[in-house]
Amino acid sequence: MTTSVSQGTIYAMAAGLSVFGIALYLCYVVWIGGDFMSGRYLTAPCLGAVCLLSRVEMRHLGSFMSAWLVVVMAVGFTAERSPLLAGGDSGAKTRQRKDPHGIADERDHYAHSAGLIVGLGKARRGEPIPAHGWAKQGRQTRAMGPLLITRPGIGYFGYFAGPQAHIVDLLALADPLLARLPTMHLKRWRIGHFYRQLPEGYIDSLRSGRNLIADKRLAMYYDDLVLATRGPLLSRDRLLAIWRLNTAAHARRLADYIRDHPPATDARQATPAPPRLSIKMTRRDPG
Repeated sequence: MTTSVSQGTIYAMAAGLSVFGIALYLCYVVWIGGDFMSGRYLTAPCLGAVCLLSRVEMRHLGSFMSAWLVVVMAVGFTAERSPLLAGGDSGAKTRQRKDPHGIADERDHYAHSAGLIVGLGKARRGEPIPAHGWAKQGRQTRAMGPLLITRPGIGYFGYFAGPQAHIVDLLALADPLLARLPTMHLKRWRIGHFYRQLPEGYIDSLRSGRNLIADKRLAMYYDDLVLATRGPLLSRDRLLAIWRLNTAAHARRLADYIRDHPPATDARQATPAPPRLSIKMTRRDPG
């Protein structure tokens, strides 16, 4: 006997699995210690929940569920420093509210420069948005032509500096080599903001397009990283490099390099060691 499964049944099964996945994801976020960025880790489950709700017709929810939706929306509006109700003074008290571990409301911190309500007001006055110092620096950098820049973080600055700016992120969030090197042992640090020390010859390598890293062990490792991250997608050399990286072919070399080059204990010992918001620029060679 053949039975057919209706489209509605398939959707219900898929929706149930999606809800289960969202619940598991939220449990994992709690298990690892919560969401440092005050909502960033919740982006994926929020998107999934919105997609599920978009397929539900209000007439199928019933009066009870509809009432709960109204309650949830009302609670959102009454939240402290709600995005829709944030005014021009939003963000002014963020640093005072940062706890001893450096956990802060990052959204509120940037609301004064990139919030929707504030941004609409600035746009009417003809002011650039977001009106943040990093965005201003990025706009100025874009007019300077191709540059190699070392700074902690990319964010606003990188977006407005444009693709012609090569940013070496000292926090290693977007640098394949620095991300695999140990963090500097600083007495004062903040989660998500771990400085790395630049290997000798690394900046010269990026500027010239040739591997000029002084330590031969790290240079061999960097060769494969470059192939894996910048080589032709399906080339034989790239696939072999990916295999070597995933089978720990360089593990001993990397461990020996880290042993012989222990991380600095003071940000001023890094090369270079820029203070916050500073930019070190060198014009890149053509090509």
